[in-house]
Amino acid sequence: GFGATHAAVASYNNHWGVPLTLARMPAASAFAVIEIGMNNPGEIAPLARLARPHVVAVTTIGEAHIGHLGGLEGIAEEKGSIARGLLPGGTAVLPRDNAYFGRLREMAVESGAGRILTFGRDAGAEIRLLEASITRDGRTRAEYAVLGTRVEVRMPALGLHHAENACCALAVAAALGLDALRAAPALAGYAPGAGRGAPRDIAVAGGTALLVDESYNAAPPAMRAALETLAQRPGARRIAVLGDMRELGEFSAALHAGLAPAAARADLVFCCGPEMARLYALLPAAKRGAHAADSAALAPLVQAALRPGDTVLVKGALGSRMAVIVRALTECGA
Repeated sequence: GFGATHAAVASYNNHWGVPLTLARMPAASAFAVIEIGMNNPGEIAPLARLARPHVVAVTTIGEAHIGHLGGLEGIAEEKGSIARGLLPGGTAVLPRDNAYFGRLREMAVESGAGRILTFGRDAGAEIRLLEASITRDGRTRAEYAVLGTRVEVRMPALGLHHAENACCALAVAAALGLDALRAAPALAGYAPGAGRGAPRDIAVAGGTALLVDESYNAAPPAMRAALETLAQRPGARRIAVLGDMRELGEFSAALHAGLAPAAARADLVFCCGPEMARLYALLPAAKRGAHAADSAALAPLVQAALRPGDTVLVKGALGSRMAVIVRALTECGA
């Protein structure tokens, strides 16, 4: 590695978690990774000023928490405010592909950023994702150009969104002046946390299936990314098990229904919760597995449908309790 690194645990990204993360930082730390999140307007800038970072990174602008911020513009303004905490002359790492990149760049300049580094698939990105694919053993392979240096990464995580997040991580490393050829191989040791996309084999009648556990949380961009990854999975049937997304406010109905085209690329779709009923109703009849009011009712229906060789994605907001289904699937063959 490059030095002792301190980082936030779990989701310590709010007005309690950020101060705790800073207070727990060992004096010998060479680097600190501070996650700053929000549910409502005005939460990010004060926490960024508390952290006083040398580098800030905005991963993306998507619909998470859109119900509290009035639209994507509000989310962009709130996330862009992270640059207000930058130390003078610091670096802002920004997503070049995002529709709100221009506004994020403006906010970074207004906040005194001395340097802006961009990442993404866009040809103009300084840290560029050139290619990403899913391997047969459930890994994500990606190739990048980091300030002109080509590097390859293989991560033990199933999902093209992991390749995009790794692009951001490589951009942060570049912002810190670290060697890309040393930073990239370290990503091979990345393992998603519980419920964040780690693949595992589960026992089903007559053999095994591959479970992709994304039960920890769900926002529309992450849901689309997970469904896109599932669609690219080689092998037998691809099964999506989806729970409600939360904190979408007046946009909830449209955002759930809007997932139907991506979900329909799976071979079979199971849904639970009142919001996911909107998506389920839009699916072709041949793609409908079952809909249930809650995850406990849906679990046995999913279990009964699985066959050897299936890949099954389980994803939903934490409040939709999709971990109940994961537990049922992993324990049935234990």
